[in-house]
Amino acid sequence: MFTLNPQDNNLHPLMQQVSLFIDEGIIIYDTQGSVVSFNPQALALYPTVTQRQQGNDNGMAASWIVVDREMQPLSREDYPLWTTLRTGQPVSNRVLGVNRPGEPMQWICISTKMIAYLSEQYVLATFHDVSEMMELNQALLEKDRYLQMMVASLDDIIFEVDKHGIFHQVWTNRKEYLLAAPEQFLGRHCNTLLTAELASKLVAEINLAIAGNHSRSFEYSLPGQDGEEWYMARINLMPPCQERITLLVTNITAEKQTALRLQDTEARWKFALEGSGQGLWDWNLVTNSLYMSPIYLSMLGYDEQDFPQQLNSWEKLVHPDDYSRTLADIQAHLDGHSRLYFNEHRLRCKDGTYKWILDRGMVVSRDAEGKPLRMTGTHSDISERIRNLEQTRLNEQKFNNAFQYSGIGMSLVSASGDWLEVNDELCKITGYPREELLRMTFQDITHPEDLEADLKQVQQVLRREIESYSMEKRYLHKRGHYVWVLLTVSMVWNADGTPRYFISQLQEISERKALVDSLASKNRELEMAMSDVEQRMHQLEEFNQIVTHNLRGSAGNVLMLTAELEKETDAANRAEYLQLLKMCGETMGETLNDMMRVLEVRLNHNIPFDSCPLAVVTAKVLQQLQIDIVQSGAEITTVFEVATLSYPLIYLESIVYNLVSNALKYAVPGLPPQIFIRTYLLGSRTCLSVKDNGMGIDLHQYGHQLFKLHKVFHPGHDSKGVGLFITRNHIETLGGSIAVKSEPGHGAEFIVTF
Repeated sequence: MFTLNPQDNNLHPLMQQVSLFIDEGIIIYDTQGSVVSFNPQALALYPTVTQRQQGNDNGMAASWIVVDREMQPLSREDYPLWTTLRTGQPVSNRVLGVNRPGEPMQWICISTKMIAYLSEQYVLATFHDVSEMMELNQALLEKDRYLQMMVASLDDIIFEVDKHGIFHQVWTNRKEYLLAAPEQFLGRHCNTLLTAELASKLVAEINLAIAGNHSRSFEYSLPGQDGEEWYMARINLMPPCQERITLLVTNITAEKQTALRLQDTEARWKFALEGSGQGLWDWNLVTNSLYMSPIYLSMLGYDEQDFPQQLNSWEKLVHPDDYSRTLADIQAHLDGHSRLYFNEHRLRCKDGTYKWILDRGMVVSRDAEGKPLRMTGTHSDISERIRNLEQTRLNEQKFNNAFQYSGIGMSLVSASGDWLEVNDELCKITGYPREELLRMTFQDITHPEDLEADLKQVQQVLRREIESYSMEKRYLHKRGHYVWVLLTVSMVWNADGTPRYFISQLQEISERKALVDSLASKNRELEMAMSDVEQRMHQLEEFNQIVTHNLRGSAGNVLMLTAELEKETDAANRAEYLQLLKMCGETMGETLNDMMRVLEVRLNHNIPFDSCPLAVVTAKVLQQLQIDIVQSGAEITTVFEVATLSYPLIYLESIVYNLVSNALKYAVPGLPPQIFIRTYLLGSRTCLSVKDNGMGIDLHQYGHQLFKLHKVFHPGHDSKGVGLFITRNHIETLGGSIAVKSEPGHGAEFIVTF
């Protein structure tokens, strides 16, 4: 039925058929597990196949150790050959490790299935060497573990956004992450570029950050070309500005996908652990007795007679630092909070040393009320794996190329602040050679104003209140100036929970900070320019109001005198009208000259104070109003207890003109006006009073509107509602105030306090 020489022409017919087109190693077994035939590839992989053809165990020597992917030894019954013979089912691509004495571990991928030939049943086994692939896979797994311990890479996009959600700046070298070209963001509201939900979330988070004066972050997802893309948005304040923030956006899709893969791997791994393990234990919760198998005890160096089979015997072996956590995990499983019990802890050996144990188990029996009755499990010695993992993690983190040749500054820093390792980019940012930097602490080169905030967050990480933190800070460059950096820090912990070192990532942002400061400076300059323009416009508007109001009376007098002159035939009267007309013209000229002088001064930002003789100023105003005084038969009395006032002359003339002209205008019909003008001291301040016997004002009805623009309270008197508005504006502009006393039909008194 078989041949020992695969090149023999009497090669088993089954082998002759398959050997023509399969490059893998092939062995054919009969239903007793004996080798029927094999090809040269099988002979190359298993030289002993020629010595163990009949009744052998899968062509593997008895001294070989066969393990699965998790390095757990397999019994002969678990070999693919015997699995197929026992169940009749094929085994596909089962990866096994073969450890031959004195040789490296060899990994093979084997498949078995039942085949029929000439009414006989056989097992066809095909296999090939996958050692190189397994080594590469192991290297990838180690690299994956290293990458998982690194904090998220530098944010890819930086926005400047105000509290309303309007983008003002954008910086990025990853334009593919943007929803539009960078320039299309500037000056636009986020709801025109983002979904309504995301825009609303962004504005809400910005305002919460500003209100709470602290950074915030949130995750969101957007549809991408290859599926859903995940992003992390970090909001940082921009002191001293409280209206804008920096928004740092990082694509975290890879991290999300990695997390899902790790969850899937963990689920499969836990499933495999349920039926594996070297030591066996069985706990009777009713009697509190604990059975521990001989292998379990031998791992720790004990004999069965040395160890009482009680739970408290095991509790005494648990390391004090692991005791509470281990019992808590057991209790959580007993309470139904976990499907399986799983814990890594240290147990004391007979010689006093400790071994790391992987302990797994599950409740196998409960009473009718759900109370656990019995729990069984296994344990494995993982001390070597723990040591190798710690050493591998340390070496990978310190010497990996991703650390040394990163495009951003990276360092390993002790819990006390000493630089343990730095990369070339960090030396470039700070200007210090590596050897000099390693003799310093990060505190030595941190700006004093930034040190307290940095150390505060360091302590939060050490207390495990936060996992990492990011901040903008300044480092002292070797040349003596400060450089701005964006710092991200996380902690690597030892297996026993003590801190190993910080991982710090730094990106220099001095140029960006300079751009932000320059923008703020330009904004301040623009605001000052706008304020200056508004002030000048206000002054021009005020000048226009003064010209209009003060010249209207004189212009009216000119028109009236001209009309009278045209009708008058008497030479003496015409001469008098011409004299009055000349005086009105001179008064208008003086007013215009004064106005031009004020305008020139206003545009130069300064309003000069003149030494104003109050009698002269009043006489000039009365001259301007001479026609109205004569026609109304007004009697004007003046008392100047204060003779001179330091005040802008044009303002003072306007104030007196408005108050006296109003007293003339609003006289009681048929009653000659009586106007009393007085100046006096009230404390250290000069006051001007203009009192009349005119129509008066109902202050209960109109008092709150008295000094507002275009408010008229006595219709039919050619009033525009501008005079009192201008008067109050002049007075209050220079720090004074105006008040009024009046009753309807009993005149009014206006009191100006300069």
